[in-house]
Amino acid sequence: MYMFDGFDFGDWDAGEIKDLTDIEKEIDNLTKQLLDAKKVYYTSSDSIMSDYEFDSKLRHLEELEKEYPQFKHKKTPTEIVGSDPDLNLFDNIAHIKQMFSLSDVFDYNELKEWYDRFLKDTKTKEGELEFSAEGKIDGVAVDLVYQNGELVRAASRGDGVVGESILDNVLTMECIPRLLHKSKAYIVPKLLEIRGEIYMPLQDFVNLNLEIETENLNFSKKDKPIEFANPRNAANGTVRQLNIDSIKDQKRVIKFYAHGIGAFDGPWIPKTQSEYYLALEEWGIPVSKNRKIIRNFKDFVSFIEQLLPYKEKYDSVSESIEIDRELDLTEVERDLVQAKNLQKQKKENDDNVQISDGELQKLLTSNTNNPNWKNFVNKRIDKLKNIEIPDECEHGIDGVVFKANLFSVQNELGETQKYPRWAIAYKFPPPSKWTELLAINYEVGKTGRLTPLASLKPVKLQGSTIAKATLNNFDEIERKDIRIGGKVRVIKSGDIIPKIIEVAKNKEFPKYVRPQVCPSCGAELVLDTEDSADLRCSDPEHCVGQLKQRLKYIVSRSCFDIQALGIKNIESLVGDDDYDTETKFVKNVMFDLLNNWEGVESEQRYIMKSESELFDLTYSKLVTVPALSTKNNLDNKTVNEILKQIEKAKTQPLWRVLLGLNILRLGKSAAQKLSKKFNDLDSIKDASIEDISEISGVGEVLGENVWEFFHTSDNQWRRDILEGWLNSGLRIEG
Repeated sequence: MYMFDGFDFGDWDAGEIKDLTDIEKEIDNLTKQLLDAKKVYYTSSDSIMSDYEFDSKLRHLEELEKEYPQFKHKKTPTEIVGSDPDLNLFDNIAHIKQMFSLSDVFDYNELKEWYDRFLKDTKTKEGELEFSAEGKIDGVAVDLVYQNGELVRAASRGDGVVGESILDNVLTMECIPRLLHKSKAYIVPKLLEIRGEIYMPLQDFVNLNLEIETENLNFSKKDKPIEFANPRNAANGTVRQLNIDSIKDQKRVIKFYAHGIGAFDGPWIPKTQSEYYLALEEWGIPVSKNRKIIRNFKDFVSFIEQLLPYKEKYDSVSESIEIDRELDLTEVERDLVQAKNLQKQKKENDDNVQISDGELQKLLTSNTNNPNWKNFVNKRIDKLKNIEIPDECEHGIDGVVFKANLFSVQNELGETQKYPRWAIAYKFPPPSKWTELLAINYEVGKTGRLTPLASLKPVKLQGSTIAKATLNNFDEIERKDIRIGGKVRVIKSGDIIPKIIEVAKNKEFPKYVRPQVCPSCGAELVLDTEDSADLRCSDPEHCVGQLKQRLKYIVSRSCFDIQALGIKNIESLVGDDDYDTETKFVKNVMFDLLNNWEGVESEQRYIMKSESELFDLTYSKLVTVPALSTKNNLDNKTVNEILKQIEKAKTQPLWRVLLGLNILRLGKSAAQKLSKKFNDLDSIKDASIEDISEISGVGEVLGENVWEFFHTSDNQWRRDILEGWLNSGLRIEG
């Protein structure tokens, strides 16, 4: 049985959730991440996060929306089944009956809770009702419609109500009959809507990539075909391929298994899910062999355990097929991949890309025409040719689905807006591997909070190499008894930092000791609150790490929108953070208050010691920064763009200025409410804690933080930042 505790939801600092503004921020972040993941998957057949990560984040968002409905987005991924119809590339087509998604559970305790609730809702006892158990195929959902036995429509899931017409693509599939087979036992209905999953068999996936790699040998082509990352992406790309001839030319093989029923009109109507499957087989529709009728929860667990060896074997074979882009590529291919990434970032207007179009094209051309490319592709072809796929490893299984077998029970329980109440999907956790914990490093946030990060001995997992993992907070490190040098088990969570889910007994290694000083500036670390597991730097005024993070936020689109500065440029402006605990010295020294540069190399001279100087940056200052310097500093386009955006940012609404001041726990919603209530800074300054706290969504804790910003001596340096901005021409609109 797979057991694991917790999951890292979102990329932001979950440890700082203290008030409603942070809850709103988390909902905003999760909504954006999930909508972005859906858009990428349904438009490019690619994935930016694993299924497990997507499902976990979606569930967490559902829980937050339920508890805090005031922050729920009108267009939320929790209410979109499949893709957004706005993304469709094909003609839209409405399903006769809505296609529902399945509610997920991730461990046996959650599965048992669903099972007990099912018995309660049906007023039955264990063993009285049958369930249809079947493996959950890792593929692409599709809806087929037969009229009088003839296939007349095929559609993608879409949003569950409207999908895309993919009939021409489906007609290329030999396994789906155009005409249903006649049967003496089961009369073909007048109307039959079949739900199922399209997948690409593993051997055919290898064959497709082999053909694509062979085409890659023609390295003089400008747009070389790229192999698919995994079978599901290949299947999705095939059913959404606009050029039908390319499906035939590349001999793409995709197959189908039915698992559900939509509209049904016929002289004979099935009474159970199992009877429906028998009828489908008679009519020539493929149905998975991994299915069984069960009656009690013990059988639930037994069936899951029965499919685990299949899943593990399939995952193992799949991993052997994948090319490790970080370990296996030649230097030539690494350069090419880097160049393509730069090209993609440049198209997305990434402010970190400092390269001209001409230089980028030269880099792409020189690498694609390098003869080493041919040698590298040949190695990949040889690797694919030598792979042996076991017969039983046809398609992936990412979980197990349990359904009430009687259709009468299904109809009685019905569905929610999104999920059927009569079915549940038990999702397998992602593959994991053991590796060695080499070190524990720390990242200082903009509020001074320390986030511990694990440095791992690099390990290959699901086609890429991972060397870092999140540790969440210091209590978790001590609770799990994580020790440097010991063994830990990690899962890969898409493209974000992986997570440690299990720790081996590492008694031979010393116990972990919490840091005492800030790794950025050497100041004492203090607990955020008495009952908190968070450590914070006690000197936010002089901490380079905090300054860097605050500036990154200030220039972001969420605040002043000076994105031309970018993350890397900010590090060049203020320096990096690196405190040596042995010498008690900050290695990356900024100039002191007297601007004494003695002992500091010229390339280490940083031009900002406070965000108060943001609007004082000039052309002559910026061109001295190594990351911004060019051969022709007389006409530095990047610097000119930065100055242009800085000048534009000098006019800001009051709520954005409040965000830029980094008042503890003040988020966008509360800042806007403060701005609406008081209209200007002086009114906020004159307000009492009670006046601020009584604003809906602000509360006493945040109200006290805002009041202290304007009145306590500890916050004088923060008020100096505001004064510096105003003196430099900042104009605040009410």
